[in-house]
Amino acid sequence: MNTKGIEMLSEVLWEWFGRAESEILVISPYVGESALRDCLSGIGLGVRVTVVCSWRTANVTGEPPATSIEIYHLCNENGWTLRIEHDESSRVMHLKAYVIDDKSAMVGSANMTRAGLSTNIEALIPSDVGFHQG
Repeated sequence: MNTKGIEMLSEVLWEWFGRAESEILVISPYVGESALRDCLSGIGLGVRVTVVCSWRTANVTGEPPATSIEIYHLCNENGWTLRIEHDESSRVMHLKAYVIDDKSAMVGSANMTRAGLSTNIEALIPSDVGFHQG
């Protein structure tokens, strides 16, 4: 809890990701290296991580960039999988979802960036993940 008594989403995600036993899926169009590093710093050994984000040219070359190219190195250093949506993708990614162990998700408006998790007015709603075969 921060000094103002308001829990920042980065703190909520850090605690929540720490509960993962086997797998974490981060889906966010915009991902900042420091936000990703901080939120995943408390995960256990052997937890697989997959990051899905947008690497459209405008997202990585803007001032400031919406997505940090440094996440490639962070993922590589930690053995995490990085999947990207790019300029040639026919659809634009907008979903922000954070899933642990294919059981629980946080879904909402918050990108995995400093602003998205700390200064913007954003929401993440916890949900059980149910997969149905039809």
